[in-house]
Amino acid sequence: MTTWIAGGVAALAIAAAGLQTVRLASEKTDFAEARATWADTRAEAERMRAKAESVQRDEETRRQQEKDNAILEAKSKLAVMAADLVRADRAAASLRDAARAAAKRASEARGSAGTGTGGTPTTDAAGVLADVLASIDERAGILAKIAGERGIAGATCERSYDSLTPK
Repeated sequence: MTTWIAGGVAALAIAAAGLQTVRLASEKTDFAEARATWADTRAEAERMRAKAESVQRDEETRRQQEKDNAILEAKSKLAVMAADLVRADRAAASLRDAARAAAKRASEARGSAGTGTGGTPTTDAAGVLADVLASIDERAGILAKIAGERGIAGATCERSYDSLTPK
């Protein structure tokens, strides 16, 4: 009977070892599957990160290009405005010279009579008018330049701001 018991214990030990081997193989398979799933998940996450990074880079590039284009356009408009101001200044100078010449002719036509009634000197109305018109024209030129520059700067700022809106 001891042989039977020894045989039974040996059989039980062999069965336990076989069961443990099967269980260990099953665990190895499960672990390998879990590792493969984890690797797939990591690979998918990396692809998604790379795609999001690419989209972000493209958006930043688009924004920078729009901003650069707005600046170039503003510089071009400022150059055109500067040329227009030079032409306007030349025309204004010509008009001021013509007004002064007309005032001088009017003053000379009036003659040498420098006093009016009561013995007080009369003012040269044509000369005063020419001076007033010249100062008005000069101030208008300054204001036009300021308005033009600020208008271009405002449009450029607005365009740069609009470039921040995703498309």
